[in-house]
Amino acid sequence: VTQSSETFNTTYNPAIMKWLKPSFNYTASYRWSDDLAREGQNVSTQLRFGSNFNVVPVQIIELVYKPKKSARNKSKSRSRNSRSRSRKSTVKEEESKQDRKASFNPLQYVHGLTKKINPISLSYTETLNRSANQIIGEVPTGYKFGWLPDHGLKQSEEVGSNLGTWDHKRDGSIRTGIKLTRAINISTNFSQNFSTTRSNTGIEQLSMTRDFFAFGELFNEGLPFPGWSFRMSGLEKWPIIKIIAKSASIEHGYSGKETRSWQFEEGAPKQMSFSSFGAFAKDFKDNERSSRISRNFSPLIGMNMTLHKNISV
Repeated sequence: VTQSSETFNTTYNPAIMKWLKPSFNYTASYRWSDDLAREGQNVSTQLRFGSNFNVVPVQIIELVYKPKKSARNKSKSRSRNSRSRSRKSTVKEEESKQDRKASFNPLQYVHGLTKKINPISLSYTETLNRSANQIIGEVPTGYKFGWLPDHGLKQSEEVGSNLGTWDHKRDGSIRTGIKLTRAINISTNFSQNFSTTRSNTGIEQLSMTRDFFAFGELFNEGLPFPGWSFRMSGLEKWPIIKIIAKSASIEHGYSGKETRSWQFEEGAPKQMSFSSFGAFAKDFKDNERSSRISRNFSPLIGMNMTLHKNISV
């Protein structure tokens, strides 16, 4: 036998509450190979953990307050004798509406605001790729599937400096949006990614990429800020556009990125954190090797129209 592979996959989707239904996934793949010409065998593992949370804000508010549904009108066809009764009932309904306006309910106002917020999606993914060359002995099961950090085996003296690779990535993001009206919709997205790579010589390289809003002549000032997209439909009702188009919309989008990398000769003293990244960048400014900030408007302003003869513009 010169090659073998094993995989492990598990998924967990608990329904904790009506408004909280997370999903978790863990995947591990292991590969073993032996070329029979060298002492020892080569192994590699790929581990991935993914999680996703979807939260609907209006469902949280409805745990405390849920507005009553207005009763729909019954059958429109009524006899002439029942018309007077229906008129009296409509007068009573109008009086009840005036009473409702007089008694302001703050929870009803909050419910209306949160109803405009789109579902909030939070995701976190962690990936670890590692390999070891010309190891001697039986590889532990825990190393194959991720709960052991090291294989704990000796490597052949023939391997030299090419002991293997180690690459670790962490990605986090949050997405949501606001529907101001039926025609106006705003979407936002913020993501932050960390990457760590270790070489055989002991050098450790760290990199970070996140959404960023920069300002200043040289983009030397700014803050972490989500990108956004804006779309307004229904422009075909405007005086001039309705003459030539049967549907029209306008859009605007922004995305900014900050990318930084560090290098440590004898390994990083600590890892980057999502909550305290600013402190890490300040403490290890001397180890920073590159920095790049970009700002993109895609588009700055754009209009899409469909003309009356199905011509897209």
